[in-house]
Amino acid sequence: MLENINHFDNERGLLASIMVSDDNSVYDNAITLGISEDCFLTPIHRKIFEAMKTLSAKNKPLNEVEVASVLQNEEGIFERINDICASVETSLHWKTFATFLIKEKQRRDIKRAYELFAENPDNLEHGENLAKLETAIMQVNRRISDFPDTDQILNESLEDLKRRIRDRGDIGIRTGFSVLDSLHIQKGNLAVLGGRPATGKTALMLNIVANILKQDKPTPMLIFSLEMTREELVSRLISLISGVSASGLRNGVILATDKAKIENAYAFLRGKSKLFHIIDKAGMNYLQMLSYARKYKQRYDIGLICVDYLQLLKPVSKKSIREQEVAEVSRSLKAIAKELDCAVFALAQLNRETEKENRPPRASDLRESGSIEQDADYIMILSRVMETTRINSSGNEEKTITYNIPDKAYMRNPTVKVNIVKNRHGSVDEDDLIFNKELTKFEIYN
Repeated sequence: MLENINHFDNERGLLASIMVSDDNSVYDNAITLGISEDCFLTPIHRKIFEAMKTLSAKNKPLNEVEVASVLQNEEGIFERINDICASVETSLHWKTFATFLIKEKQRRDIKRAYELFAENPDNLEHGENLAKLETAIMQVNRRISDFPDTDQILNESLEDLKRRIRDRGDIGIRTGFSVLDSLHIQKGNLAVLGGRPATGKTALMLNIVANILKQDKPTPMLIFSLEMTREELVSRLISLISGVSASGLRNGVILATDKAKIENAYAFLRGKSKLFHIIDKAGMNYLQMLSYARKYKQRYDIGLICVDYLQLLKPVSKKSIREQEVAEVSRSLKAIAKELDCAVFALAQLNRETEKENRPPRASDLRESGSIEQDADYIMILSRVMETTRINSSGNEEKTITYNIPDKAYMRNPTVKVNIVKNRHGSVDEDDLIFNKELTKFEIYN
């Protein structure tokens, strides 16, 4: 019976339930459930709810006397509130009223999102209105519940612990590089790999992709390339897998013995075609990325999303300060990881000033870094380094590491240091990798 009453009566029922209850618990529960002023269509009902918000912020009771005192300048407000409170006897059915109002608001959101899309269907190219529509639909499908069930949380935690013990630490995304695997990057995590141009950020990302594809149970991956084309990425993957020079593949100059290697590499990737997907759309914003990611998650159960690179991902709305735009982007990437239950591996540029200093990298070296430092679970930074050894005055060996070395020195000794500068779940670390320029391939330093 209660479910069949109209919107106006549900508004009255919820407001009355809040005011006739012995304390503010009904209001607090309704807020937790998702009630907001936008749930109320009747102007006076909205004002009453806003008055409740004011009182709650001051930790005052939400009874009819207090609410009326806030709205005392409203004509006939005392009689109106008395009439509302008389509409229910107890607060027993507050959740029924609240659930109705939330669902109706969600349906209105869908209708409005569809209207925006219909008004400008050409904006599908930018993806914003479509993404808003998808978000609104997902909200309707999302189950309305009170507070998280503690028993359920404990059971899930216990099952997760059993899995960790069973797998003996083999948890998270396995990259094939020990220093990264030690982090146990998991679904819901945002990992950021920073570096100056030409330090091998994209190369390391593709190395990880290739290593994952070679595993017995590969993690399905979605790659957003905002700078390079998908053809370029595939060509570099072919070089990695085949062992044929990347430059040779680019210009078509290869050895006769390389043809079979290339064909085998293509055959390997064809066999893995459902496990990695490349989107190379430049100028993409967060909502567009989210829309793509949702579709691929539903179809292929994506476990890892790679973004090359973070600062090229556009914010939804243009802001006057660049740092604010990057902050929106980094928060969005973390939100994607949580919503879709997958790991996000995002590349990022470092500040130019880092090239002028000979020191280990810091998280603050990330360009427009403030929010990235906060949002990322892990931050790894690549640096070109050169290690020299000399005998000091005591006759002992003394090693010196020079950071940010120039191109010529790097080509003679192509060593890249991976510094873990942030680990939300453990300690920081570092390791050396050797870069094979011909294959754009990283190898563990021995």
